[in-house]
Amino acid sequence: MKWSEAAWSVWGKLDPASDSWMPLVRHLEDAAAVAGYIWDSFLPPATRSYICEALAIPDDQGRRMVCWLAGVHDIGKATPAFAAKALPILPTVLDRMRDHGLDARPTPEDKHAPHATAGQLLLDEWMSVRHPASTKRFRDTLTCVVGCHHGTTPSAVAIQAARSHPLQLGSGRWRDVRFEILDKMTEDTGAGEHLEGWLNRRVPLPVQVLLTGIVIM
Repeated sequence: MKWSEAAWSVWGKLDPASDSWMPLVRHLEDAAAVAGYIWDSFLPPATRSYICEALAIPDDQGRRMVCWLAGVHDIGKATPAFAAKALPILPTVLDRMRDHGLDARPTPEDKHAPHATAGQLLLDEWMSVRHPASTKRFRDTLTCVVGCHHGTTPSAVAIQAARSHPLQLGSGRWRDVRFEILDKMTEDTGAGEHLEGWLNRRVPLPVQVLLTGIVIM
């Protein structure tokens, strides 16, 4: 399945010096691939074993989990609050997104939805829809990796602030594109066939820290 033009229009990285930009989905594909390399060629075998034994999963599932987490870590960038940051840097990117129904204009409220915090909230929303039998307390032990990918865990107050600003998170077409991105990254990393099982257990805190470290790297 190829990316829709709308998903491809969402920016992930900007280079104002050259007026160039990278689609969010390309950044996520790259991150997932690098996470696989880190798992295969960088992590000590003892670390891989620790993660897998703590979660009672084989090595190949551990690899798929880190690839998936890296592949969805920036889903909070598919929001009006983040997209609007392009206006003073590369406004033509926003014009392209608007052509695909993704309108974004800067507002003072955008500060309440930083993309890592928004990502944790939005990944949980997707999980609750795709896996309705899952429990939030277990989902939180995976979504926190996305929330902490800049090194700071969002507080409950910060998550509630983002939840209280739905215009900055975006609905309608924004939600459709986020679900497309999360669905495809889940499929492409091979996580889909295992996610139900992963959501039936709590990820221990030391493993949360290790998974977050891999995504940050």
